[in-house]
Amino acid sequence: MTLAQVFAIVGLILLSMVTWACILATTALLLPRQSSKAETTLEGAPVASFFGGLGMMIILLFGLVLIQVPFPPVRVLGVLLVLALAGIMTIGSAGLVRLIGKRIGLMSNEKMTFKSLFRGSLIFSFGLNVPILGWLLFSPLALIFTLGAGIAGLFPSQQVITPQVPPPYNPDYDVMGSQGVK
Repeated sequence: MTLAQVFAIVGLILLSMVTWACILATTALLLPRQSSKAETTLEGAPVASFFGGLGMMIILLFGLVLIQVPFPPVRVLGVLLVLALAGIMTIGSAGLVRLIGKRIGLMSNEKMTFKSLFRGSLIFSFGLNVPILGWLLFSPLALIFTLGAGIAGLFPSQQVITPQVPPPYNPDYDVMGSQGVK
């Protein structure tokens, strides 16, 4: 292996990390409701994110098995299933990037800005590519957590609609009298 090939591989790895960081920042900006819900799920219910991600990993393994089937329509179904799960994971990863960016903003006493969001996406992207520790520990855990948070980000939140309370009855105020009708 020549030095030029080593430089090409290192450049390709760095380019892929920056590209992944840009995709996550773009997803967080284009899908603010979904990524915000994923962020809230990661922050408020990490155990639910983990177990939801484990359930989604079973579906991912099923999709990978379908890709190995020699029958083309089944193979296409497997590819579509894996791509759908990759999209869900991207939404969850955007939520994680928002959470990292929010915590970076808290450390520097500023609110969430694009700068802190992009810093969070770079930190997350570089963390996934740290040799050994990032590849074997951080990446699988991030995949599980972000799949769980991403699926939670896709479901609509249940909003409680409170009925409007009418003003209290006050017999001293005469509506008809104020309009001139007696």
